[in-house]
Amino acid sequence: DHAIGAVTRLYVRYMRSTTVKDYLAKNTKDDVVFFHELFTCYKYLKKRKNTDAKVVLVLHNDGDTYKMLRTEYKTLEKSTFYKYLERIEQYVFENIDRLGYSADYPCRNFMELHPEFDKNKLFYVYNGLSLDPLKKNLANNNSDVYEICCVGTVMERKGQRFIVEALHKM
Repeated sequence: DHAIGAVTRLYVRYMRSTTVKDYLAKNTKDDVVFFHELFTCYKYLKKRKNTDAKVVLVLHNDGDTYKMLRTEYKTLEKSTFYKYLERIEQYVFENIDRLGYSADYPCRNFMELHPEFDKNKLFYVYNGLSLDPLKKNLANNNSDVYEICCVGTVMERKGQRFIVEALHKM
């Protein structure tokens, strides 16, 4: 069953992690604790003793927390485990101080999916580059050789094939 695969993957990858336990054992009095992943943030929120620390979570998705899991595990959404995931998501969103994304689109998509969320807690840091320096370099370049750098996980959803297709058209 696909839901069992999702449970196993999430448990092994996140829930079994000792990161939060190790951090809390240090008994630090940090002002801000910053997370890039929902499940570690959840574990921290459930176990923390210092409730004065601000909690910031940045999610690296399109604003739909479990979209990739639902895509990979087709029966997940109909499972009891999915209800548990939704409770985790709700708990985290109710207990964090700020929620961020790496672009405007995920923020807008998130707000459509979660209109009850306080939009004043939401932010994004644009993750793109200005094309002006690139245009200047291309205009001043007399060479037929160009260097291209693509940073990201090599997988279909990241769209690296579009770079290859564009280069082919050039």
